[in-house]
Amino acid sequence: MFTEKKLVRLLRTIPCVGALALSLPPAQAQTAQQPAAPGPVQQVVVTGSRLAAPGAESPSPLQVLDAADIAASGATNLQELLQKNPTLGTPTLSRTNSNFLTSGGGVTTVNLRNLGDSRTLVLVNGRRFVSGVPGDTAVDLSTIPTDFIERVELLTGGASATYGSDAVAGVVNIILKRNFEGLVIDAQAGRSAEHDDDKRKLSLTFGTTSADGASNLMGHFGYTKQGAVYSRDRPFAAVDQTSAISRGRPDLAFTPIRPYYSGFTPAGRFIGDGDTDFTYDASGNVIAVDTNGDNGPATGYNRSALRAIAVPTERYLFALNGTRALTDSVSAFFEGTYAATKTTTNIEAFPLGADDVFKASGQAPAGALVNGVLVKNPLVPQYL
Repeated sequence: MFTEKKLVRLLRTIPCVGALALSLPPAQAQTAQQPAAPGPVQQVVVTGSRLAAPGAESPSPLQVLDAADIAASGATNLQELLQKNPTLGTPTLSRTNSNFLTSGGGVTTVNLRNLGDSRTLVLVNGRRFVSGVPGDTAVDLSTIPTDFIERVELLTGGASATYGSDAVAGVVNIILKRNFEGLVIDAQAGRSAEHDDDKRKLSLTFGTTSADGASNLMGHFGYTKQGAVYSRDRPFAAVDQTSAISRGRPDLAFTPIRPYYSGFTPAGRFIGDGDTDFTYDASGNVIAVDTNGDNGPATGYNRSALRAIAVPTERYLFALNGTRALTDSVSAFFEGTYAATKTTTNIEAFPLGADDVFKASGQAPAGALVNGVLVKNPLVPQYL
């Protein structure tokens, strides 16, 4: 029989029992619920990607050209192929911009990102190569046989941290073939659509390996001859021209003004009354010098009629490489290259003006230096 005290004690115990029941884990006899099978993907959101690019093989921008690329291009020297790559800028020296040089004509250099040839480091098998320009570090790529090359690696990012300040623009690492065996003969001939720029190439490359595989010898003999391309044979370069920026139009910097002849003509330039300058035509008649035809027909000296866009180049190249394994971890090697290049440059005659013969009025004549000798005009008084 419940008394009042027992009933109150029972009512206080019930909430505690209920709380204990809610906190107990499920009975072991119950079966665990299996996760539901994933349904079909409805939408994919890409927040970042790493796209595969041909020739990209490292976190830094690395491009690789292999021997098949070089052979398919038919390039006479490596520069011709590299210049098709957008990471390459305008080289300081090539067949097409060395016409004005008395030395360095026909030299082929490389210029990554237009930062300068001296800031582009050229390596052969990971080692620095001898310079092809006196007083500079630029390498003449035409002295490296294309038939020797296994691949070319172009590194354009972060190279100076590894190689130093001469690799600010990047690194061109040329890897030569190893253990080459056999004989390769390469003969090419061609010309441009304008019937100039004739190209002839004949090369012989051989390699042999000893019976034990410890020694290898590889040699190359090559002869190339490339013809000239003259400005007068190309409509865009046949006439002297200048940029419209010279007339105060920066927005027309790439708009040419044609013709824009030189005021120093073969017959000489003479100062007339006032601001009128004159010269003589082929018949001896006096004509006013008007270089761009503002006041009539353009008169002057068309220097482009004598200049060359590409200089003719003839080159002999001989290279010999060898390796010898002394032990499993020590080997010896040698590399030798001989190159002989003959080029011909042609520009207009250099004018000799009155300002080269005399100084300002009232001063002694300065004269003009010709082969280091001061030359004065005997028909002109010594003092003005």
